[in-house]
Amino acid sequence: MLIRIRNRLRLAADYLLGRDKLRGGPMHLTLESTNKCNLACPMCNRDLDPMPRGDMKMTMFRSIIDQCRKTLEFIWPFGEGEPLLHEDIYDMIAYARKADVRVEISTNATFLDETTNGRLLDSGVDNIILAFDGASPRSYEKYRAGARFDDVKGRIERFLETKLEKRSRARVILQMVLLRDNHSEAGMFRRMWKRPGVDVIRFKEDQLKYESLRADIYRPQPQMRRTPCYLLWRGPLFVRHDGTVTPCCRFQGKPPVGDLKHQTFDEIWNSEELRSLRRAHVSGDLSAYEPCRDCTIPRPTRLFTVGILLISPLFVSRLLPYIERLHLAGRLRAFQDSYGRR
Repeated sequence: MLIRIRNRLRLAADYLLGRDKLRGGPMHLTLESTNKCNLACPMCNRDLDPMPRGDMKMTMFRSIIDQCRKTLEFIWPFGEGEPLLHEDIYDMIAYARKADVRVEISTNATFLDETTNGRLLDSGVDNIILAFDGASPRSYEKYRAGARFDDVKGRIERFLETKLEKRSRARVILQMVLLRDNHSEAGMFRRMWKRPGVDVIRFKEDQLKYESLRADIYRPQPQMRRTPCYLLWRGPLFVRHDGTVTPCCRFQGKPPVGDLKHQTFDEIWNSEELRSLRRAHVSGDLSAYEPCRDCTIPRPTRLFTVGILLISPLFVSRLLPYIERLHLAGRLRAFQDSYGRR
Protein backbone atom coordinates (compact mmCIF):
# COMPACT_ATOMS: atom_id res chain seq x y z
CA MET A 1 0.00 0.00 0.00
CA LEU A 2 2.82 2.42 0.85
CA ILE A 3 4.41 1.78 -2.55
CA ARG A 4 1.15 2.74 -4.28
CA ILE A 5 0.69 5.88 -2.18
CA ARG A 6 4.25 6.94 -2.98
CA ASN A 7 3.53 6.25 -6.64
CA ARG A 8 0.47 8.52 -6.54
CA LEU A 9 2.50 11.34 -4.99
CA ARG A 10 5.22 11.00 -7.61
CA LEU A 11 2.77 11.04 -10.50
CA ALA A 12 0.91 14.03 -9.05
CA ALA A 13 4.17 15.94 -8.69
CA ASP A 14 5.25 14.99 -12.21
CA TYR A 15 1.90 16.22 -13.57
CA LEU A 16 1.94 19.53 -11.68
CA LEU A 17 5.57 20.17 -12.68
CA GLY A 18 4.93 19.23 -16.30
CA ARG A 19 7.48 16.41 -16.41
CA ASP A 20 7.29 14.16 -19.45
CA LYS A 21 9.46 11.36 -18.02
CA LEU A 22 7.53 9.87 -15.13
CA ARG A 23 9.02 8.55 -11.91
CA GLY A 24 6.01 6.36 -11.19
CA GLY A 25 4.07 3.65 -12.96
CA PRO A 26 0.48 3.56 -14.22
CA MET A 27 -2.31 3.53 -11.64
CA HIS A 28 -5.07 2.64 -14.09
CA LEU A 29 -5.24 0.68 -17.36
CA THR A 30 -7.83 -0.19 -19.95
CA LEU A 31 -7.19 -3.78 -21.06
CA GLU A 32 -9.37 -4.57 -24.04
CA SER A 33 -10.41 -8.16 -23.45
CA THR A 34 -12.19 -8.19 -26.81
CA ASN A 35 -13.32 -5.79 -29.52
CA LYS A 36 -16.13 -8.10 -30.64
CA CYS A 37 -19.70 -7.02 -29.95
CA ASN A 38 -23.16 -8.45 -30.54
CA LEU A 39 -24.89 -5.06 -30.89
CA ALA A 40 -24.71 -2.22 -33.42
CA CYS A 41 -25.29 0.84 -31.26
CA PRO A 42 -25.35 3.96 -33.44
CA MET A 43 -23.50 6.12 -30.89
CA CYS A 44 -20.55 3.71 -30.79
CA ASN A 45 -17.59 4.54 -33.00
CA ARG A 46 -16.15 1.02 -33.15
CA ASP A 47 -17.10 0.74 -36.84
CA LEU A 48 -14.53 3.46 -37.53
CA ASP A 49 -11.79 1.26 -36.12
CA PRO A 50 -9.83 -0.61 -38.82
CA MET A 51 -8.43 -3.17 -36.35
CA PRO A 52 -9.51 -6.79 -37.00
CA ARG A 53 -11.81 -8.32 -34.41
CA GLY A 54 -10.17 -10.51 -31.80
CA ASP A 55 -9.67 -11.42 -28.13
CA MET A 56 -6.82 -10.75 -25.73
CA LYS A 57 -5.00 -13.93 -24.81
CA MET A 58 -4.95 -14.85 -21.16
CA THR A 59 -1.14 -15.03 -21.25
CA MET A 60 -1.00 -11.41 -22.43
CA PHE A 61 -3.42 -10.31 -19.72
CA ARG A 62 -1.42 -12.04 -16.98
CA SER A 63 1.83 -10.56 -18.27
CA ILE A 64 0.47 -7.01 -18.10
CA ILE A 65 -0.86 -7.46 -14.56
CA ASP A 66 2.43 -9.01 -13.45
CA GLN A 67 4.54 -6.23 -14.97
CA CYS A 68 2.46 -3.43 -13.43
CA ARG A 69 1.19 -4.93 -10.18
CA LYS A 70 3.38 -2.78 -7.88
CA THR A 71 1.72 0.47 -8.95
CA LEU A 72 -1.41 -0.67 -10.78
CA GLU A 73 -4.55 -0.12 -8.70
CA PHE A 74 -7.47 -0.33 -11.12
CA ILE A 75 -8.38 -1.79 -14.51
CA TRP A 76 -11.20 -1.73 -17.03
CA PRO A 77 -11.03 -5.14 -18.79
CA PHE A 78 -13.11 -3.91 -21.70
CA GLY A 79 -12.70 -1.62 -24.68
CA GLU A 80 -14.62 -1.46 -27.92
CA GLY A 81 -16.38 -4.79 -27.44
CA GLU A 82 -18.72 -6.61 -25.09
CA PRO A 83 -16.48 -8.18 -22.41
CA LEU A 84 -18.85 -11.04 -21.58
CA LEU A 85 -18.16 -12.41 -25.08
CA HIS A 86 -14.65 -13.37 -23.88
CA GLU A 87 -14.68 -16.86 -22.40
CA ASP A 88 -11.84 -15.99 -19.99
CA ILE A 89 -13.25 -12.70 -18.68
CA TYR A 90 -14.12 -14.17 -15.27
CA ASP A 91 -10.61 -15.61 -14.89
CA MET A 92 -9.15 -12.26 -15.94
CA ILE A 93 -11.09 -10.47 -13.23
CA ALA A 94 -10.12 -13.06 -10.63
CA TYR A 95 -6.43 -12.87 -11.62
CA ALA A 96 -6.42 -9.08 -11.26
CA ARG A 97 -8.15 -9.25 -7.88
CA LYS A 98 -5.56 -11.76 -6.61
CA ALA A 99 -2.94 -9.14 -7.48
CA ASP A 100 -4.93 -6.61 -5.39
CA VAL A 101 -5.97 -4.71 -8.52
CA ARG A 102 -9.53 -3.41 -8.45
CA VAL A 103 -11.80 -4.11 -11.42
CA GLU A 104 -14.72 -2.31 -13.04
CA ILE A 105 -16.59 -3.91 -15.93
CA SER A 106 -19.24 -2.49 -18.24
CA THR A 107 -21.67 -4.76 -20.06
CA ASN A 108 -24.72 -4.34 -22.29
CA ALA A 109 -26.33 -7.06 -20.13
CA THR A 110 -27.56 -9.12 -23.10
CA PHE A 111 -25.56 -12.17 -21.96
CA LEU A 112 -26.68 -12.17 -18.34
CA ASP A 113 -28.26 -15.50 -17.41
CA GLU A 114 -28.19 -17.93 -14.48
CA THR A 115 -24.67 -19.16 -15.28
CA THR A 116 -23.18 -15.80 -16.19
CA ASN A 117 -24.69 -14.07 -13.18
CA GLY A 118 -23.01 -16.43 -10.76
CA ARG A 119 -19.64 -16.42 -12.52
CA LEU A 120 -19.52 -12.64 -12.72
CA LEU A 121 -20.50 -12.07 -9.11
CA ASP A 122 -18.12 -14.78 -7.88
CA SER A 123 -15.16 -13.36 -9.85
CA GLY A 124 -14.48 -10.66 -7.27
CA VAL A 125 -15.36 -7.76 -9.57
CA ASP A 126 -15.70 -4.47 -7.69
CA ASN A 127 -17.98 -2.41 -9.94
CA ILE A 128 -20.46 -3.59 -12.59
CA ILE A 129 -21.89 -1.03 -14.99
CA LEU A 130 -25.08 -2.20 -16.66
CA ALA A 131 -25.53 -0.02 -19.75
CA PHE A 132 -29.24 0.43 -20.40
CA ASP A 133 -29.76 3.53 -22.52
CA GLY A 134 -33.47 4.17 -22.29
CA ALA A 135 -36.58 3.75 -20.19
CA SER A 136 -38.89 2.76 -23.04
CA PRO A 137 -38.63 0.22 -25.87
CA ARG A 138 -38.60 3.04 -28.43
CA SER A 139 -35.53 4.84 -27.10
CA TYR A 140 -33.67 1.81 -25.76
CA GLU A 141 -33.95 -0.22 -28.96
CA LYS A 142 -32.85 2.78 -31.02
CA TYR A 143 -29.63 3.22 -29.07
CA ARG A 144 -28.99 -0.45 -28.28
CA ALA A 145 -29.62 -1.75 -31.78
CA GLY A 146 -29.97 -5.52 -31.78
CA ALA A 147 -31.23 -5.81 -28.19
CA ARG A 148 -34.81 -6.04 -26.98
CA PHE A 149 -36.02 -3.86 -24.12
CA ASP A 150 -38.15 -6.43 -22.29
CA ASP A 151 -35.59 -9.22 -22.67
CA VAL A 152 -32.63 -7.23 -21.31
CA LYS A 153 -34.70 -5.60 -18.57
CA GLY A 154 -35.72 -9.07 -17.39
CA ARG A 155 -32.11 -10.25 -17.47
CA ILE A 156 -31.02 -7.32 -15.32
CA GLU A 157 -33.84 -7.89 -12.85
CA ARG A 158 -32.82 -11.53 -12.42
CA PHE A 159 -29.16 -10.48 -12.05
CA LEU A 160 -30.12 -8.12 -9.23
CA GLU A 161 -32.01 -10.94 -7.52
CA THR A 162 -28.94 -13.16 -7.79
CA LYS A 163 -26.75 -10.42 -6.34
CA LEU A 164 -29.03 -10.18 -3.30
CA GLU A 165 -29.24 -13.95 -2.93
CA LYS A 166 -25.45 -14.21 -2.93
CA ARG A 167 -25.07 -11.15 -0.70
CA SER A 168 -22.49 -9.96 -3.18
CA ARG A 169 -20.55 -6.80 -2.36
CA ALA A 170 -20.15 -5.90 -6.03
CA ARG A 171 -21.32 -2.36 -6.69
CA VAL A 172 -23.94 -2.25 -9.45
CA ILE A 173 -24.40 0.90 -11.51
CA LEU A 174 -27.41 1.25 -13.81
CA GLN A 175 -26.20 3.68 -16.45
CA MET A 176 -27.95 5.69 -19.13
CA VAL A 177 -26.04 7.87 -21.60
CA LEU A 178 -28.11 11.01 -22.14
CA LEU A 179 -29.06 11.30 -25.82
CA ARG A 180 -31.68 13.17 -27.81
CA ASP A 181 -34.41 10.53 -27.64
CA ASN A 182 -33.90 9.35 -24.06
CA HIS A 183 -32.95 12.40 -21.97
CA SER A 184 -36.62 13.14 -21.25
CA GLU A 185 -36.92 9.65 -19.72
CA ALA A 186 -34.43 10.30 -16.91
CA GLY A 187 -37.14 10.41 -14.25
CA MET A 188 -38.75 7.26 -15.61
CA PHE A 189 -35.34 5.55 -15.68
CA ARG A 190 -34.68 6.49 -12.07
CA ARG A 191 -38.04 5.12 -10.94
CA MET A 192 -37.54 1.94 -12.96
CA TRP A 193 -34.20 1.08 -11.36
CA LYS A 194 -34.66 2.39 -7.84
CA ARG A 195 -34.76 -1.09 -6.40
CA PRO A 196 -32.73 -3.42 -4.14
CA GLY A 197 -29.46 -4.50 -5.70
CA VAL A 198 -28.87 -1.23 -7.58
CA ASP A 199 -26.25 0.84 -5.80
CA VAL A 200 -26.04 3.79 -8.20
CA ILE A 201 -28.24 5.19 -10.96
CA ARG A 202 -25.93 7.09 -13.29
CA PHE A 203 -26.72 9.57 -16.03
CA LYS A 204 -23.73 10.15 -18.27
CA GLU A 205 -23.12 12.81 -20.89
CA ASP A 206 -22.63 11.72 -24.48
CA GLN A 207 -18.86 12.03 -24.46
CA LEU A 208 -18.54 11.09 -28.12
CA LYS A 209 -20.99 13.87 -29.04
CA TYR A 210 -22.69 11.39 -31.35
CA GLU A 211 -25.85 13.40 -31.96
CA SER A 212 -24.32 16.80 -31.35
CA LEU A 213 -21.94 16.28 -34.25
CA ARG A 214 -24.84 15.47 -36.53
CA ALA A 215 -26.86 18.43 -35.26
CA ASP A 216 -23.94 20.83 -35.84
CA ILE A 217 -23.93 21.81 -32.18
CA TYR A 218 -20.34 20.76 -31.60
CA ARG A 219 -17.46 22.45 -33.37
CA PRO A 220 -13.77 21.70 -32.68
CA GLN A 221 -11.54 24.67 -31.94
CA PRO A 222 -7.98 23.50 -32.63
CA GLN A 223 -6.35 26.72 -31.42
CA MET A 224 -7.87 26.45 -27.95
CA ARG A 225 -5.28 25.71 -25.27
CA ARG A 226 -6.18 22.71 -23.15
CA THR A 227 -5.23 21.75 -19.62
CA PRO A 228 -2.81 18.80 -19.86
CA CYS A 229 -4.73 15.53 -19.86
CA TYR A 230 -4.07 13.80 -16.55
CA LEU A 231 -4.65 10.40 -18.18
CA LEU A 232 -1.18 10.63 -19.75
CA TRP A 233 0.34 10.74 -16.26
CA ARG A 234 -1.98 8.44 -14.29
CA GLY A 235 -3.60 6.22 -16.89
CA PRO A 236 -5.56 4.51 -18.19
CA LEU A 237 -3.47 3.77 -21.21
CA PHE A 238 -5.47 1.74 -23.71
CA VAL A 239 -4.04 -1.73 -24.34
CA ARG A 240 -5.69 -3.26 -27.39
CA HIS A 241 -6.59 -6.94 -27.46
CA ASP A 242 -3.51 -7.70 -29.61
CA GLY A 243 -1.08 -6.03 -27.17
CA THR A 244 -0.61 -2.76 -29.04
CA VAL A 245 -0.86 0.32 -26.86
CA THR A 246 -2.44 3.70 -27.56
CA PRO A 247 -2.69 6.74 -25.26
CA CYS A 248 -6.46 6.30 -25.02
CA CYS A 249 -9.47 4.95 -26.92
CA ARG A 250 -9.60 8.08 -29.13
CA PHE A 251 -6.52 7.05 -31.10
CA GLN A 252 -8.44 4.71 -33.41
CA GLY A 253 -6.55 4.06 -36.61
CA LYS A 254 -3.50 5.98 -35.38
CA PRO A 255 -0.05 4.36 -34.97
CA PRO A 256 0.35 2.76 -31.52
CA VAL A 257 2.88 4.08 -29.04
CA GLY A 258 4.11 0.55 -28.31
CA ASP A 259 3.56 -3.16 -28.65
CA LEU A 260 3.67 -5.45 -25.63
CA LYS A 261 4.49 -8.43 -27.83
CA HIS A 262 7.94 -6.89 -28.33
CA GLN A 263 8.38 -4.37 -25.49
CA THR A 264 8.02 -4.25 -21.73
CA PHE A 265 5.43 -1.99 -20.18
CA ASP A 266 8.14 0.19 -18.62
CA GLU A 267 9.66 0.79 -22.05
CA ILE A 268 6.31 1.98 -23.41
CA TRP A 269 5.30 4.04 -20.36
CA ASN A 270 8.29 6.38 -20.78
CA SER A 271 8.79 5.91 -24.51
CA GLU A 272 9.66 8.89 -26.67
CA GLU A 273 6.20 8.65 -28.25
CA LEU A 274 4.41 9.14 -24.92
CA ARG A 275 6.92 11.69 -23.65
CA SER A 276 6.43 13.73 -26.81
CA LEU A 277 2.65 13.64 -26.32
CA ARG A 278 2.99 14.74 -22.68
CA ARG A 279 5.24 17.63 -23.76
CA ALA A 280 2.64 18.69 -26.34
CA HIS A 281 -0.05 18.76 -23.63
CA VAL A 282 2.15 20.80 -21.32
CA SER A 283 3.00 23.32 -24.07
CA GLY A 284 -0.60 23.48 -25.28
CA ASP A 285 0.42 22.82 -28.89
CA LEU A 286 -1.69 19.82 -29.92
CA SER A 287 -1.55 20.53 -33.64
CA ALA A 288 0.19 17.19 -34.29
CA TYR A 289 -2.33 15.20 -32.24
CA GLU A 290 -5.82 15.35 -33.75
CA PRO A 291 -7.43 12.95 -31.22
CA CYS A 292 -6.33 15.21 -28.35
CA ARG A 293 -6.99 18.47 -30.18
CA ASP A 294 -10.60 17.56 -30.91
CA CYS A 295 -11.28 15.54 -27.76
CA THR A 296 -14.80 15.90 -26.36
CA ILE A 297 -14.34 14.03 -23.07
CA PRO A 298 -15.20 16.35 -20.14
CA ARG A 299 -12.10 17.63 -18.40
CA PRO A 300 -12.00 17.96 -14.61
CA THR A 301 -11.14 21.35 -13.16
CA ARG A 302 -7.60 21.69 -11.88
CA LEU A 303 -8.67 21.12 -8.27
CA PHE A 304 -10.48 17.90 -9.14
CA THR A 305 -7.56 16.79 -11.32
CA VAL A 306 -5.19 17.00 -8.36
CA GLY A 307 -7.65 14.99 -6.28
CA ILE A 308 -7.93 12.33 -8.99
CA LEU A 309 -4.15 11.98 -9.01
CA LEU A 310 -3.87 11.62 -5.25
CA ILE A 311 -6.68 9.27 -4.25
CA SER A 312 -7.51 5.66 -5.00
CA PRO A 313 -8.92 5.02 -8.51
CA LEU A 314 -11.58 2.81 -6.91
CA PHE A 315 -12.70 5.71 -4.75
CA VAL A 316 -12.68 8.01 -7.80
CA SER A 317 -14.87 5.55 -9.73
CA ARG A 318 -17.37 5.37 -6.89
CA LEU A 319 -17.44 9.10 -6.31
CA LEU A 320 -17.71 10.06 -10.00
CA PRO A 321 -21.47 9.39 -10.54
CA TYR A 322 -22.36 11.70 -7.64
CA ILE A 323 -19.99 14.44 -8.87
CA GLU A 324 -21.47 14.13 -12.37
CA ARG A 325 -24.97 14.46 -10.95
CA LEU A 326 -24.10 17.64 -9.04
CA HIS A 327 -22.29 19.05 -12.06
CA LEU A 328 -25.21 18.38 -14.41
CA ALA A 329 -27.56 19.99 -11.88
CA GLY A 330 -25.37 23.10 -11.77
CA ARG A 331 -24.55 22.65 -8.09
CA LEU A 332 -20.86 21.93 -8.51
CA ARG A 333 -18.32 22.97 -11.12
CA ALA A 334 -16.34 19.75 -11.36
CA PHE A 335 -15.57 19.89 -15.09
CA GLN A 336 -14.38 22.61 -17.40
CA ASP A 337 -16.68 23.76 -20.18
CA SER A 338 -17.09 21.08 -22.87
CA TYR A 339 -14.42 21.53 -25.46
CA GLY A 340 -15.53 23.19 -28.66
CA ARG A 341 -19.12 23.75 -27.59
CA ARG A 342 -20.54 27.05 -28.76
